[in-house]
Amino acid sequence: MIFFTKDEKVERLERKMNEMEKRMEFNVNKMNQTVVTLREIILRLQRDNTQLRSERDFLIERHKKMLKRVPVPDLAVEINERLVKPTIDRIKENVDFVQLVAKEGFVEIRPERRKKPREEKDPSVSAKDLKDHIADDPKPSFGKSLDAFFELVSKNGKMRADDAARKLNVHHIQIEEWAKILESHDLVSIKKGPMGKMEIIKL
Repeated sequence: MIFFTKDEKVERLERKMNEMEKRMEFNVNKMNQTVVTLREIILRLQRDNTQLRSERDFLIERHKKMLKRVPVPDLAVEINERLVKPTIDRIKENVDFVQLVAKEGFVEIRPERRKKPREEKDPSVSAKDLKDHIADDPKPSFGKSLDAFFELVSKNGKMRADDAARKLNVHHIQIEEWAKILESHDLVSIKKGPMGKMEIIKL
């Protein structure tokens, strides 16, 4: 039939309305179930939160009691024990090592003293007398005598202070002192090189 009667139209509308009501009822029931589930979750979270707060307060109180029983370490004392004392010990070891090396002849440590006015040399002391005095001196300085230094300069004609120090295994300051002694007796002359290094020349 192409055209529906009035009763048929009404019947079709009623069926559609019934279907819509059923769907709405299903959706409402589903929403109600969701609300109930959410409510249970919220209540459970509230209970858990209350329990956690109680445990937190208990732990805080317990921590306070433990702090009262156990003394807090002094930070200054701990720093002194862990940092300051080991550093002082290392410095002391380094000082002892330098003094030991100085005794063995690698470094010379002398107390600072005032410069004395230069005394005029005795004209009666000749170069030969000085050489004899050097040869007879039983006390070598730093394992090498002044005589060895003079012989080294005499053999080479001229030498730089650092080269002589390296050959004789002494400090260059010792070489400079020996050179001044020899210069005061007109055995050598001293001049500064282009780099400011001392050069000793045999006369």
